Amino acid sequence: MHLMVDIETMATSDNASIMAIGAAVFDAKTPPERGFYQTISLNDIGNEHREIDPKTVMWWLSQEKEAQNSLIAEETRKKFRETFLMFGEFVEKNLGKDGIWANGVSFDLGILRHAFEQENLPVPWRYNQECCMRTFRLTEKYNIFDAKWKKFKKENSNFHNAVEDEDAQACYVYYIIKEKE
Repeated sequence: MHLMVDIETMATSDNASIMAIGAAVFDAKTPPERGFYQTISLNDIGNEHREIDPKTVMWWLSQEKEAQNSLIAEETRKKFRETFLMFGEFVEKNLGKDGIWANGVSFDLGILRHAFEQENLPVPWRYNQECCMRTFRLTEKYNIFDAKWKKFKKENSNFHNAVEDEDAQACYVYYIIKEKE
């Protein structure tokens, strides 16, 4: 199975404070299924020493209220380490030998890798499993799927919500893989 991952952060560095992780499971025969979503407390010790960039905070303040509210609901946020233990278990259970995808490997997976290492937890994927949706989209740029992606994303996704972004991204990759097989 493949995994599509999306995160929401308070900076763009490898050491960015992480507010949410979303992941979907899919392969060429199975449409994406929402598999993991968790918001993370910014007040927790794991996030305490991670970067919060004022420009990113201002960017978040300019986003739709729905996206902002999904990150600040106190009752759904978990502690940093607890979230990474749960996410690590989810990845180990679902990834297998296929790829772990992100819409920019160096961003999402780089930040997640840094956080696993910070917590002295094993990174639950191998470097050669990392797949970049941006690169995939560029190779398909003149293909009909790019138009379908833009339409699907506009109609079905609350931009900047980790779980909705990864769902839309996973659907894009799934449809291309399915079409190519």
